[in-house]
Amino acid sequence: MAIKEITKSVSAKVNLGNYQSLDFFVSMKMELETEDANEIAIVANTLRACCNETMLNDLREHFKARGKAISDKQIRRQFGLAAEDEFG
Repeated sequence: MAIKEITKSVSAKVNLGNYQSLDFFVSMKMELETEDANEIAIVANTLRACCNETMLNDLREHFKARGKAISDKQIRRQFGLAAEDEFG
């Protein structure tokens, strides 16, 4: 049986002002030994959700360190991060 490799990643760029920006990047990979399309889809969605949650945590910490009050909902909307329960 062939090994399937699934990689998901997400990136974000935060404008710091004065023509400066900060890049964030999260990538996760998993190898599977299955041909089952449903199992592959579940793993892909799980990896995507993990990437999004990690990015959310990183961005939240960044904004907190800069003294910015921004909610998780605002971060998700601004950077296109879907909540885990939004994956079908």
